[in-house]
Formats: sequence, structure tokens, C-alpha cells
Amino acid sequence: MITNYTTQALNAETVCIHFQADLLQTDAEFTQQIEQFIQKGILYFIISLEKVRYVNSSGLNLLLTILTKSRNAGGELILINPNQTITNLLMVTKLNQVFVIQPDLPSAISSLEQPTT
Repeated sequence: MITNYTTQALNAETVCIHFQADLLQTDAEFTQQIEQFIQKGILYFIISLEKVRYVNSSGLNLLLTILTKSRNAGGELILINPNQTITNLLMVTKLNQVFVIQPDLPSAISSLEQPTT
């Protein structure tokens, strides 16, 4: 079970999730919490990877699940603060073309505020 994270409401539609440890597993309870956020109208998720050193295939699956649920509801997921190891993993798996990746929280918020064309 994933317990090492905090959530930070940024506005009525956006939450930032700060993981405090490596992402090494999927978690049905955590996925249910994401679904509850979406039911409440929170469609935009910013995932802080600042304190995450490593992500394995299960962790990638968790991130892809959040991304899919968010986009299916009309929202978005943005990854922030990935270290070089995680950045390399995203590049090798070509997931850097799937995820929106920003260097920090202000950049992520700014990208959400940009009108889509």
C-alpha cells in the first residue's frame, strides 16, 4: 500500500501529490482515491517526484493509471521534479512523449493555465 505521500489542493480542480518514497508498486486504494478526486471534480493532477529516487514498472503503471483516469475525465497529469534516473527511464520507454513533464510546481501550474489550441 502506498502511504508515503501528501496531497496539496491547489484549486477546485487541481491537486498536487507529493510522493515521499520510491514508486515500486501499484495500489488499488490509491487508485480509488484518484477516482474519488475525479468524482469531486478534481481533474488535474500534478505529481511531485522530488523525493522519488526510483520508479519501477509497477510505479510506471500507477502513473499511467492516474494519467488515463485524468485524461478520460477531461483533465491532465503533470510530472514535476523528476531526477535524472527517472528522466532517463521516461526517455528510454518513450513515456516522455506521453507524460507532460515540468521542472517545478510553478511551471506546471503555468502550463495548466495556458489555453489549448
